[in-house]
Amino acid sequence: MSLTVPAFPVVRCQIDTATTGSIIMNNAPQPLVATSIQTLRVGVIAFTASIARQMNRPVELNILEPGRDPFRIAVHPDGFTQTISPDRTVPEIPAGDARPIAHAPCRNCGRMVTPTYTYCIHCRTRNPLSVLIGEDA
Repeated sequence: MSLTVPAFPVVRCQIDTATTGSIIMNNAPQPLVATSIQTLRVGVIAFTASIARQMNRPVELNILEPGRDPFRIAVHPDGFTQTISPDRTVPEIPAGDARPIAHAPCRNCGRMVTPTYTYCIHCRTRNPLSVLIGEDA
């Protein structure tokens, strides 16, 4: 079976370098900075997962990176990601099947957390995977 990913909202991410980029929501860019490309990617997934949790469904994330083709992924509320097909669907994962979730270091203490954490379980930093410039610590 397939799950349709609605056309709204769509999070757009432009990665400029291995440590900088921007998220564009409602035509308003928000600058990003991270210590590595992997941390930047997981931070963008965490941002999109927070929107998916509010919507209680997957949200589309479009990513542009230098030297790569653009790609569209569905980000689920738990941070699980899937490539979106041209008909706007993703395969449904049967109950009990593994749903691999990316982990990254907390921006404050450096210990590993998942995109679903609103607070770091180790140091209590709010939005521990945020890569938004100006995010409070």
